[in-house]
Amino acid sequence: MAETGLDLSGVLLKLERAEAHIEEVRQKTVAFREGNPPPFGFRSDETPRPDKSIDYVLYAVIREPPLRALAPIIGDAIHNIRSALDHLVYELAPRRARKARKSQFPIFTDECEFKVRSPPMIKGITGDERTLIERVQPYIASNPPRHDPLAILNKLSNLDKHRLLVPIIAAVSTRDTWVASDNADIRWTHLKVGPVEHDAKIVAFTASPQDPSKSMNVQPQSGLQIQLSDTGADEMDIDVADLLAMLHHHVRRTVVGWWFEYGHMPLTWAEVQALQ
Repeated sequence: MAETGLDLSGVLLKLERAEAHIEEVRQKTVAFREGNPPPFGFRSDETPRPDKSIDYVLYAVIREPPLRALAPIIGDAIHNIRSALDHLVYELAPRRARKARKSQFPIFTDECEFKVRSPPMIKGITGDERTLIERVQPYIASNPPRHDPLAILNKLSNLDKHRLLVPIIAAVSTRDTWVASDNADIRWTHLKVGPVEHDAKIVAFTASPQDPSKSMNVQPQSGLQIQLSDTGADEMDIDVADLLAMLHHHVRRTVVGWWFEYGHMPLTWAEVQALQ
């Protein structure tokens, strides 16, 4: 376990501040979605077939784009989570390395790049703490590495330095997409991933009667959610507030908590696979 004299107060304060920003994002997105009329939804079209089956197509209805004012709050949350990691490396580094002002928490999706570029960032950090930093690198902690929370955090942090992290409307929230049906077999034919514009096709399926002598009752449901683009893992189906909470939890629990509070090293991807 890390030395008892290690001062993590700065790290924890940064993460607490990030948590406050995340809660603000969540409250504002909930209030936005509960507007009257709702800012976005869907409409469906039905096309009967000769065999009594029906083709359903759902289209996005976007009455109002997400609040642009969310962008700087999201950026503040990202900045605090990322800088908490840099505070951690600064605290771990010896005094001489601190004076050089080159310390930084490395985040790499490629092993060769990590070995070449990370040494100046973590100069003087040895033993278990250096092992910890290596074990949480995306290239060793996740498969694919771009889906690792630290990889997403790093991508968003770099983007926020140059432009606003403007939220987008994602095509579909899969947890809100389903079909209530009676006497119908459902065959999905289309599910849009990524941002959509008003009236874009988001879902399509065919309903076929189980008993052609009886009528079908089909009630499709779908929902759009607010997401961030350019995360490096844009195919991930996750709301912006949930994404920020995931990044915060990973840094607070996996990177900081497991070792510095409980003395356990985070598992690598290979170790996770070996346990299954």
